[in-house]
Amino acid sequence: MLAKAIVKTNSYNDISEPNNPPHTKYPFGYPLLLTPSAFLSDNPFVYLILCKVTTLICAICALYGVYLLFENIFIVFLLAFTPVFFLFSTNVMSEVPLLCFNIWSIYFIKKIFESNLFNEGTFAKKILYSFIFALISAINYYIRGNGITMFPAIVFYILLLKNLKLREKLTHILFITIFLSLLVLPWVMRDIKLSKTGKTAGENYVSQILTPFENPFQKKLDINLFLKRVKTNTYYYSNVIICHIFPSFNKEYSGVENYTLIIGLPKIVRIFFLLSIIFFLIYGIYFHIRKKGIDLFILFPLFFALLLIIFTYRQHRYFISIIPFTYYFVIKGISEFKFSKLIKYAGYFVLILISILNLFSSVSLVKLKGGSLAPFINGYIDIVAKKDDVLMAPPHIYLITQRKSIPFDPKCISVADFEYVIIAGN
Repeated sequence: MLAKAIVKTNSYNDISEPNNPPHTKYPFGYPLLLTPSAFLSDNPFVYLILCKVTTLICAICALYGVYLLFENIFIVFLLAFTPVFFLFSTNVMSEVPLLCFNIWSIYFIKKIFESNLFNEGTFAKKILYSFIFALISAINYYIRGNGITMFPAIVFYILLLKNLKLREKLTHILFITIFLSLLVLPWVMRDIKLSKTGKTAGENYVSQILTPFENPFQKKLDINLFLKRVKTNTYYYSNVIICHIFPSFNKEYSGVENYTLIIGLPKIVRIFFLLSIIFFLIYGIYFHIRKKGIDLFILFPLFFALLLIIFTYRQHRYFISIIPFTYYFVIKGISEFKFSKLIKYAGYFVLILISILNLFSSVSLVKLKGGSLAPFINGYIDIVAKKDDVLMAPPHIYLITQRKSIPFDPKCISVADFEYVIIAGN
């Protein structure tokens, strides 16, 4: 809808809702990527297909970027077969496009530092690179809010550089911060200002973090509720991240109801696989730090994970950007393991087996996806509803029915606000 709004109304408003309120929840980067699809077709079904093609192109670019960044084709196959990546590579969600920009940003920054352009250039060139780093951080933020974690990753990477004096480091960080503020703060202030009016669609990113979602009766987020959120999110992600990246360990977290292969494996075998992966992951991180120091391969996933554990909401798709780095460290741990060839080859065997199982899981996801209710909903609404009738439905229903809708929110909606309720719309 936001891409449609940009094309049709030259504004960033939620055209799916009555009165077209300004949108403050998501930055404009990803909708901007989808605007060519909005230009190409007014047909809602063709438009949705074109949007999915855009996401798929981002997924392919992400896979190619992973190959260039990590220089390992096995990581590409592991990522491509991972069900959570496989599923969202054709869904109109911003996680896969964000991964694409994350990977290419780190690749580009890595090349700049490897070529010594950042260290040996004139002062003007160094300022230019500071602007480039700020621009990269801003682009990642505008694709999806948590892309802002690229900024602290770059800042700490510069602080840890050994071939720069502290004064030079602080100068670069100052300029990066100034440039990023000029690129991002106007939009953040716009969101905050509009949010205070109470006439916007969705909460801005800062408000989302500060919202006491865990206790709807509490108006402000206090330290106790914040610590409880951190604890809950840490427990959630530490339990599900490995199981989602390697869902064959536990079908409960996979999103797939029936496994043809893993269901026959004893629990002790799955636990062995899991412990093996965790061991090689930790060893891979240790070896990477010992050989290359703390670089963006460490810092970016670290800050990304830190943001996830303080964020109000939690979803397995949020950590897609961390998946390639997890695979990289696991493979690094296996390849650099010198103490026993048997354990090393066993590690490769486990990884190959997991890759095969993940492929079957991804295929199962396609089978379980089933048909869409969109054509039925569109036909039914055309028969029973007037053009100006308001629906209580998810926002994307507007694309299918071309009728305004209001979200499900029992606290601030009365029956007089809508004519029909749609409870399924995929």
